[in-house]
Amino acid sequence: MNNFKKEALKEKLTPEEKSEIRREVLLFAKSHPVRNYAGIRPLFKGAILFDLLNLSFKPMMAGLLLFLAISFGTGAAAEYSLPGDMLYPVKIRINEEARAVLSFSDESKADWELERSDRRLTEAEKLASSGGFNDEIRLKIEANFEAQADKVNKRISKFESEGKTEAAADLSSNFEVSLKAHEQILSKLDGEEVDKFLPKIKAKQNIAAGQRRDAESKISGEKKVDIKTAAEGKLRAAENKLAEVGVDVVAGANARLSSAESILAEGKVKMEEGEYGKAFILFQSALRVAQEAKLLISAEGRLKIDLGMGTSSEENGGENESQKDAGKQEDDSVDNKAEGGIRIRLGL
Repeated sequence: MNNFKKEALKEKLTPEEKSEIRREVLLFAKSHPVRNYAGIRPLFKGAILFDLLNLSFKPMMAGLLLFLAISFGTGAAAEYSLPGDMLYPVKIRINEEARAVLSFSDESKADWELERSDRRLTEAEKLASSGGFNDEIRLKIEANFEAQADKVNKRISKFESEGKTEAAADLSSNFEVSLKAHEQILSKLDGEEVDKFLPKIKAKQNIAAGQRRDAESKISGEKKVDIKTAAEGKLRAAENKLAEVGVDVVAGANARLSSAESILAEGKVKMEEGEYGKAFILFQSALRVAQEAKLLISAEGRLKIDLGMGTSSEENGGENESQKDAGKQEDDSVDNKAEGGIRIRLGL
């Protein structure tokens, strides 16, 4: 409770943001008057609640007002807001920060940091598709996105420094494919400001890919039991994701499914040979193929855009990433086919 209080009090709104939120709450209060509040007063008489919690009045009252605002719909409405909207500060400075404080384990913190980065890019896509991606909005989006992306990069580095190599590989892989898919989606949305934003995403994608390769190079030669368990878990995750994509599959996605299934088959061979580290990397590669397909299929439906003529970022240009890695350090990388399955069209 004390930790939650300390973290919550770190978040401060600007005077303009406070004024906008206050105006929204007052408007809601006017349109939803309390009809019978006589029975509520005794609960707060003598500030019993504050005495019990031994907290100062102002912070507690602020928390109570926040709770009431969220309960009555302001916080919920803020979840649908976009950069530039009146309630957007509530979304990123209150709603999301509250959830961050309530994420206790490093893994849950990592998942939420990754989701927040994904949220910023999804917001950018919505604005770009509706013509609302101007210079002012782009600068806000860039700042918010880079702040969240930096948190993910730092979390990956933290996992590495603590010896949690599988966690680092998992997070960096998920981050990389998210950035790759969003970059492809945004590249299909016209706009000069969008074009200015794309290099920011690409730069973060390259960092994530480098972090993934570093983690995988440590895992590649492992044959320990714990790596075997991790590989088995990654296999299940890849199979589940492929099943999800299969439900949504359309003609062009069949190539992705076939490629991912081929990679899975290679991984299973490595498992039988006791090459658990290489199997882990192959299963993770198949998972990225499926994740990318899922994100792109979702974007087509959500944004009503056609990604059928696009190509994966690894389709053209000869060597794929794993082939380049293999050339640099053959002993530390998986077979060249590990990433080969990503060389497919986005015909969705």
